Amino acid sequence: MQAKTYYIEKIGEIDFVKNKRSKHIKITLKPCGKVRVSLPLSCCYKEAMDFVIQKADRIKNWLSFIKQWLSARILIGNIFKKFLNIAIKSHT
Repeated sequence: MQAKTYYIEKIGEIDFVKNKRSKHIKITLKPCGKVRVSLPLSCCYKEAMDFVIQKADRIKNWLSFIKQWLSARILIGNIFKKFLNIAIKSHT
């Protein structure tokens, strides 16, 4: 797998990973605040970057939601055992 890391002002650090099993561009948000973009081998990084910039507001909203969710989770305790993963896919 080929990987590159870029920084976008609105979002922060983003890992772009080319994956031979990917068929679409997929943005995954991890509970720790990491953003990972998986893209097919045939897709160029510029196309994935354009998709991320197009979805920047949505990503920012989800990251703030995750932050609030984690703070509530800490207050409640260890009731929630699963990680919260959000995925945004392109359908092109």
